[in-house]
Amino acid sequence: MWNGSKYLIELKDDAVLDISTDKDYDEGCDTCDYYSTYTQEITFKLKNQDSFKISLEKKYKYPISEGKLIVLLADNRKIFKNMTAKEFKDFFFKLEDYLIAMSYRDGSDEDFNKEIVSFYQLSEG
Repeated sequence: MWNGSKYLIELKDDAVLDISTDKDYDEGCDTCDYYSTYTQEITFKLKNQDSFKISLEKKYKYPISEGKLIVLLADNRKIFKNMTAKEFKDFFFKLEDYLIAMSYRDGSDEDFNKEIVSFYQLSEG
């Protein structure tokens, strides 16, 4: 698909065949949008195993843009290639927990983005 591979992401013992996303929005207050909730589901279809899905939820906006997800995947292809399917799943389940926890903190988008970058860097080690 990219870089001469027939897969989206190569793993040590498997490969990602497809990634799909789904979004949902629960409206908050009719007049001011207070407590609106945005939900995302990201499904990874693996070559040799069942698919797995992470679900993300945040108040007032989506937790991670599809663009940021693509950057995460593209920038870490070499790291993912050295991961087993289990390690890859664990990475994304940790990301799911992390983003959900981050969604309840106060702070700007810039703070949130810095925190996600810190998570990526910590996850590499």
